Amino acid sequence: VTNVQPISAPQPQMAAKKGAENPQAIDQFVKNNNLDIQQLEQQLREQEKQRFEEAKAELEKKLAGNEKLAELSKNLKIDVTEEGLRIQLVDQDGRPMFPSGSDDMFGYTKELLGLVADVAQDMPNDLSVRGHTDAHPFGPGASYTNWELSADRANASRRVLSEKAIPQERIAEVMGKAATEPFIEDDTYDAKTPR
Repeated sequence: VTNVQPISAPQPQMAAKKGAENPQAIDQFVKNNNLDIQQLEQQLREQEKQRFEEAKAELEKKLAGNEKLAELSKNLKIDVTEEGLRIQLVDQDGRPMFPSGSDDMFGYTKELLGLVADVAQDMPNDLSVRGHTDAHPFGPGASYTNWELSADRANASRRVLSEKAIPQERIAEVMGKAATEPFIEDDTYDAKTPR
């Protein structure tokens, strides 16, 4: 249904932008301070991965501690990817995140997104919100497709995140993916593909 993904790099600071205009100044700073750029980059990646792991653990703890939402733990998939922390709200048999063919999410989906917002608000990263559908087409002659539906669901998720705690400027992108990235590779009809 919805994929909320903090993008791994926060917005660059003005100082970094100014430094990029003067590569000699950066080189001199590195030499003067005996710094190894590759080591610094590796340290930053490790620190960020640690923050993502902590955020994952916090979200899992909040979900387990919420009696009402604990049964939805199977609908929440969290992992660390090259892009950052990926939090996916996936449909399960008998427990979809949205009614079929609709972008009007269920109340429990909003509550689950609220938990995601609580954790994401303390992270410095921007967010990418993506909607996915399965490959089941709308009826013959329908002008509304899974492309529109997935984009509308992503946008509905963005609205909930913004209402809960995430400032608009932290949302870097909102996109509909239709069935182009199935949850189970090569199975665009799987129940978990809508997310």
